[in-house]
Amino acid sequence: MNLKNIYLYSICLTLTIISGCTPEAYIEKVTPITPGLSHYETAFVNVKANSREIENEHGYQESRSALQTEFISKLSDAHVFSMVSPQSSDNNENGSVLIDLIIEDMNYLSGTSSIMGGVFSGNAHLRILAKLTEADTGKIIGEIRSGAQTSSSGGMFRGSTSTLISEISTKLTKEISGYK
Repeated sequence: MNLKNIYLYSICLTLTIISGCTPEAYIEKVTPITPGLSHYETAFVNVKANSREIENEHGYQESRSALQTEFISKLSDAHVFSMVSPQSSDNNENGSVLIDLIIEDMNYLSGTSSIMGGVFSGNAHLRILAKLTEADTGKIIGEIRSGAQTSSSGGMFRGSTSTLISEISTKLTKEISGYK
């Protein structure tokens, strides 16, 4: 092997180790959304844990806040609803959908931990159930599950919980947009 090939090989290897693989989120339709979402004007988003154990997980509050912000931003940008905002106690208007993002399982990994600890810092995983409910009747109109996880083979910049939140928010928004 000549010096040029060794140099090229080392550059490719370094880039692979640094960049890693982006986690791929999945979608699982638990209950298809029926009827379509075209007659709903407003969506109110709430993020919560499905158990006390999840609420006590390291990084839960940070992940909860980031998920709500990211999902509202992406759903607003998709123009599925004329208004998307966090849920409050008085959001039972006609023509509104309540979207509960329920964190079913998580393992928090910060970006700093991923870089500093490398493959020894563990992996992040996140599984969300999006439950869409008609605000005025309380009728569940659909449920979608999404999740993602990082992989140690992804390199030192393989992603963190915030990467998973972005991937899941994108997938859920795309899925919900398909019902407009």
